[in-house]
Amino acid sequence: MRQLTKMEAVAIAESGEWREWPDRELVGFQLFQDRLCMDFSYFHEKLEQVLGRPVFTHEMGLNRDGLIAEYLGEKKPPTLQEIMDMLPKGKVIGIIRDAPEEDSKEKFVSCPLCHGQDHWPEDCPSWIRDVPEEEEKKMCDREMSLEEWCGRLDASHRVNKELAALRAQLAEAERERDKLLDALEDVIGQACINYDDLNLIDSMALSAYAHGIRLLAKYGRATIEHDVGRRVIARLKEEEE
Repeated sequence: MRQLTKMEAVAIAESGEWREWPDRELVGFQLFQDRLCMDFSYFHEKLEQVLGRPVFTHEMGLNRDGLIAEYLGEKKPPTLQEIMDMLPKGKVIGIIRDAPEEDSKEKFVSCPLCHGQDHWPEDCPSWIRDVPEEEEKKMCDREMSLEEWCGRLDASHRVNKELAALRAQLAEAERERDKLLDALEDVIGQACINYDDLNLIDSMALSAYAHGIRLLAKYGRATIEHDVGRRVIARLKEEEE
């Protein structure tokens, strides 16, 4: 995927159009971009919804490749211990207590994203940058020229076109995937032993059939009842219904 320029990322963020994107497309787009182009808290919320689990903020800064692999279905979610092991050695994080105090959050002694003081990761300004912080502050403080504003607007239009093309490509890829899964389901259903009285299919200890059944289960086409080595017994989704 082509990386957004700083101007394009700012234009998208200011437009607010990302709030209308489907959750999975929004998460996929931001995960593959080096620059944050939307509200961090909103992206964090949608990321947790798409992955179906709580996502620690330090994962987003220290385990981006892992989150991408998990999003693509290529990797299982990390365990709590693996998540904690991502933190730099010797760094202490704050604790959120279920306390009645007005402000129950304790400050991070050291932010796990930038190792800075006195802010939470969701407020951290250290998402990947391409200019020094001092220079970026000057850029934000100065008045925007008409030429720069027009440039941002043009960048936003270009990105919208690319997003539309990307959505079309994703939709087409999903259709092709479904066709392949339909074909695989037909082959597995005909090739494997069928226990009609139990609505089960058996890989007969053949590796190819076992892998095929596991792939169908991964995409919700089957429910595995028994899986040991090359022997896989499962119930196809159509048979369950």
